[in-house]
Amino acid sequence: MDESRWFKTLKEKYEAGIANTFLITGNIGDYVVPGVLIVDYLIQQLQEMNVDRIVTFNFSEGSILHAGKPLHGEEGEPSPSYVQTVNGDWANMLNEMKRPIGKSVYIIEYPEFLIPKSTQGYLDHETKKRLIDLHKMMNHRGFLDSDHMLIFVTQAQADVHEMFLNANSRTVPILIEFPNVEERLDMIRYLRDSSRKSIAWELSETQFAKLTAGLSRVHVEDLYLLAEDKGILAKAMVMQRKEELIRKEFGEVIEIFDTEGYSLDDFTGQDHIKEYHREAVIQPILEGDTSFVPKGLLYMGPPGTGKTFFARCLAGEANINFVEFKMSKILNKYVGEAERNLEKAFNCFKSLAPVGVFIDEIDQALQRGGDHDGNPVNKNMFGMFLAFLSDPSNRGRILWVGATNYPNKLDEALKRAGRFDKKIPFFAPTDQERVQVFKYHFGKTGIPCTIQNYEVLAKKTEGYTQAEIENIVVKTVELAKRKKYENIDDVLVELAMDYIISAQNHRIQEMTEIALEECNDLEFLPMKHREKVKEKRRNL
Repeated sequence: MDESRWFKTLKEKYEAGIANTFLITGNIGDYVVPGVLIVDYLIQQLQEMNVDRIVTFNFSEGSILHAGKPLHGEEGEPSPSYVQTVNGDWANMLNEMKRPIGKSVYIIEYPEFLIPKSTQGYLDHETKKRLIDLHKMMNHRGFLDSDHMLIFVTQAQADVHEMFLNANSRTVPILIEFPNVEERLDMIRYLRDSSRKSIAWELSETQFAKLTAGLSRVHVEDLYLLAEDKGILAKAMVMQRKEELIRKEFGEVIEIFDTEGYSLDDFTGQDHIKEYHREAVIQPILEGDTSFVPKGLLYMGPPGTGKTFFARCLAGEANINFVEFKMSKILNKYVGEAERNLEKAFNCFKSLAPVGVFIDEIDQALQRGGDHDGNPVNKNMFGMFLAFLSDPSNRGRILWVGATNYPNKLDEALKRAGRFDKKIPFFAPTDQERVQVFKYHFGKTGIPCTIQNYEVLAKKTEGYTQAEIENIVVKTVELAKRKKYENIDDVLVELAMDYIISAQNHRIQEMTEIALEECNDLEFLPMKHREKVKEKRRNL
């Protein structure tokens, strides 16, 4: 059986004497190779390293010997009470690990129930004792000098008590990532070769592997079994089931969007911004030269100016996955739950890469928090987010896009260089852009249009956002169908304009001014605003 990437890392660090305690997290509920789950895989790989004993332990089953000598009892004879009460097994196992004799491996499953993160600082007496006993054992000279290995297996680091993960800890975390496209392709071929049922394939194996980005091998198997049941493998079926699986795994935190067929040509206006994105984001991603692709893009401006739609078009043209990350829904009343959910989300983004991750109203979704607001969870999550955002290995693979009406309320740490430092304003369209917006949306209605003067419509909608113009088009179509009109003319459009009320007010103007003030690169401004901003900043 071939070694996985993460097991090679574990083996190298162990054999080099760097560490003998490991925390395996991430995609632990998946097959490591087709049909083999993680603990079984660990046992098989460790047996090939010629260890004397492999012992698994969890709260439910106690300790179980899988290879070599028994954990306790006479030499060569298993102890009659080998699987016994938790306390007895736990104490005996800790004592065994202190004896630097032989080469034993101890795999502890579900450590979150043995050494859990404290809830509001409270731990019961038995849990405190386990924490102290284990920590002392891990720092005992007998264990440190031994060839023993201790492996914790849990879904998230956030589940384990912080004393085993801090700077003084000897625990080395190892992340099992979701399978990449090649690994999913191997799983698909295994399923196809081992299947005894006939399936009508409307996708190629490569297309199926690409569509399952973000899913585990178990999920791929689930999709294949569904295809066997229906007798067909189609894109719509895969996408629907994928959305169900992602929703089941992450709740309402992550929403996946299909961007096939979208491009920046679908976004009318803002040509200077489209040019920047094509040259600095899209082409580098398509060509694989991601060294200067921004880590984070911050879209600023009033609501209705197309920030969300632009992000979706960007992802479609760059041919990358696109998700909305609803971080405000990740908080949980249970301590550690929010951090665990955030860690799972990060692992999901890695598995979807290359991916655009969109955060709407980012100024509200990402707040530092801290001691004064009584919510340390926000502070922990903010720190986790900054660390992940700053990871250089994610450049060009995870493209963060934040949208806000009030960028001045966003924490300054998020706007530093290498984070959301490309601050791009979105404004209501100009006269000529409004003509384009009207033509684009009327062209999608499927109803014949005999509009004679789009320029007049544009003049009468000065200050309207793209969303408000779209509302006018929707209202026009509604009126045409209600009144049984066979086509749309200027009179009908102007009637719809009389009904739709623009949201122009002092707050919209305020948002526009704030976006101008926050912009730090004149390339992102329309020509009419550049001199105004230069003059204003010269007079500061």
